[in-house]
Amino acid sequence: MQRERPLVIGVGNPQCGDDAAGPLVIEQIGSRAGSRIDLEAITGACTGLVEHLCERDNVIIVDACKSGAPAGTLHCLDAGRTEPYQGSISCHGFGVAEAIALARVMGTMPKSCTIFAIEGKNFGMADVMSEPVRRAVTSLVSDLSRQLQLD
Repeated sequence: MQRERPLVIGVGNPQCGDDAAGPLVIEQIGSRAGSRIDLEAITGACTGLVEHLCERDNVIIVDACKSGAPAGTLHCLDAGRTEPYQGSISCHGFGVAEAIALARVMGTMPKSCTIFAIEGKNFGMADVMSEPVRRAVTSLVSDLSRQLQLD
């Protein structure tokens, strides 16, 4: 039986500048969420992400990305309808795209799976989060709070 409560997953390393975007969204939305949604931060390899996709109706994944767009650009993908970019640069080793592909093969994709990727530029260890990414996090938290009816 699938869980009906939405799950928001933030992927990233809090010690690597803009890569902290996903966990920061989880931290900020957590103060508004109460028990209405489930939250999970994944700070290492995304091997555990496949497990979180199982038996869920609605999963939202937030991660930082590096595609060449300006820092702070928010990309939104419907993981059920589009293939996440497999050639992405990921410090996670086994990244979000690989987890989605594996969940598809295993037949465990949620009914709805949306990926929000925030374009970053500072990914070095001990880098500071860039201001465009910080603004994108704030905006995404507001949008998700409305979408998930947390306000």
